[in-house]
This record gives sequence, C-alpha cells and structure tokens, in this order.
Amino acid sequence: MTFSTGYGLGVVIDGRLYVGATGAAGELAHTVVHLDGPLCACGKRGCLICYTAGLGISRLVRERLDRGEPTLLREWCGPAPDRVTGELVVQAAERGDRAAQEVLAIAGRYFGIGLSSVVQMFNPDRLVIGGGLAHVKRWLVEPGLAALRENIHPVLRDSAEIVYSHLWEDAGVIGAAILAWESKA
Repeated sequence: MTFSTGYGLGVVIDGRLYVGATGAAGELAHTVVHLDGPLCACGKRGCLICYTAGLGISRLVRERLDRGEPTLLREWCGPAPDRVTGELVVQAAERGDRAAQEVLAIAGRYFGIGLSSVVQMFNPDRLVIGGGLAHVKRWLVEPGLAALRENIHPVLRDSAEIVYSHLWEDAGVIGAAILAWESKA
C-alpha cells in the first residue's frame, strides 16, 4: 500500500505482481465511496482519493478555508492555496489546530476503509504500508487501522499481518525497475 500524495497498491500473488487485464490492477484511489461526493480528477464523483492521501487532505483543507473556518493553515498557506501539503496539515494538528485534526481524522478513516476493501477482496496474509503519510502514525495510520477493524468482516479481522515498508518512498522506483528488468527476460 502506498499512502502518500496518492493511494494505491501492488498485489503480489505467488511472488509475482498482479497487473490485471489492462495493467491497472491496484488502482484503489479511484474506488467510489460516495456516489454524490466531490468531483475527482478522473471524472467520477466520490473517489477514495477525494477523502484520503495528500490529494484528499489538500481538498478537505481548501474546503474549510473556503468556508472561513479558523485554522493556522490560513495564515501559513493563504486563504486559497492551490495545494496544501500533508506535512503542513500535520504540523498544524500537532499545534492543536482543530480543523487540521479533523481533516486528518477523515483522511485516516478513509485510509482504513480502503484497507478493509483490500483485505475483504484479496484476503492477503500481509499488508505492507509505505509512502510519506505512513510515517504519520498518530493522526493517520492509527485511525486508519481502527477504521479497518471497524469496517472489516469479523471473519477477516486480524487475518493480515500489517507491517511498514523498509523501502518507504523508494518502493515505486524499485518496483518499476524490477518490472522493466523482468519484461526484458
């Protein structure tokens, strides 16, 4: 699982990456979770990415700024920033900013809902979580794991070991290199 600017996954079955019929397997971010939700860059409404990861966090903050909610982020980013980084939102949350804490709670919850979908669909023995936002345990990962437990079928609860990536932000580059190498073989 990559939990960073975006939100996606690679599915490994019997030691091989599963790419699907068109090569797009693992595109978790564009799973619709709210039929009437906000418009996503993909053209659909209510995709998971609209509520979680860096893109969703930025959108949620901009909505609060547009509504005039009090937040340190207005001072730090201006009243209508194009993009607000997850790191900045975490800093505001750590300083007690209620709006930032609420946005991160939403993002963490949807992160966990995505995890529950993956566990229910694939019943993996292990989930490996990586990406920049996976470092934000208190505000994102811990609420995400709680949402996973809350939204998973009881039979599957605790069925997958959850570990953190050793590769972190390098996982995508290393994975792409391996795919390129294997395609030449």
